[in-house]
Amino acid sequence: MISDLLNSLQQYDKKRLVANILGGYTQQARPRLDLNALSDELKQLERKASTLDFAARVLVKNISEQGIYLHPPRPKNVQEITPFASAVKKHISPLLNTVSLPEKAAYNMEGEYDILGNGDIFLSYRLVDLNYQLIHSN
Repeated sequence: MISDLLNSLQQYDKKRLVANILGGYTQQARPRLDLNALSDELKQLERKASTLDFAARVLVKNISEQGIYLHPPRPKNVQEITPFASAVKKHISPLLNTVSLPEKAAYNMEGEYDILGNGDIFLSYRLVDLNYQLIHSN
C-alpha cells in the first residue's frame, strides 16, 4: 500500500544518510519528494473510499488485536441493521481476527454511519476492550 511505500522511503533516507557519512554511498540521491505532502494525500484518499473493500482496509488499518466481536455499523440514531451494514461487516470481517459470539470476545468493534446531504456516507468504527476502554478509532 502507499503507506508502506512512505515507510520504505523514510527508512531508505535514514540508511542513505548513514552511508553518506561513512563515505560508502556513491549513487545519486533519489529525486526529491515531499513525504509530508504524500502522507497528506494518502490521508485524503483514505477519507473518501470508492469501494467497500478499500473502506474496509482503511477501517482495520493498524488493528492487530485478537478475538474481536465485529458489530455491523448502525445508521446514526437508529438501531436497525441495514443491507449496507451487513455488506460492510462482510468486507471487514475477513481482515480481522474475529469471534462469532460476543461472549467469546476480548474486544468489541462497533460502527456507525451517516448519509450526508451530498449522498456520501460517513462511516466510522471504534475498537473497545471489555471495559469499554477505547483501543482504536477512525
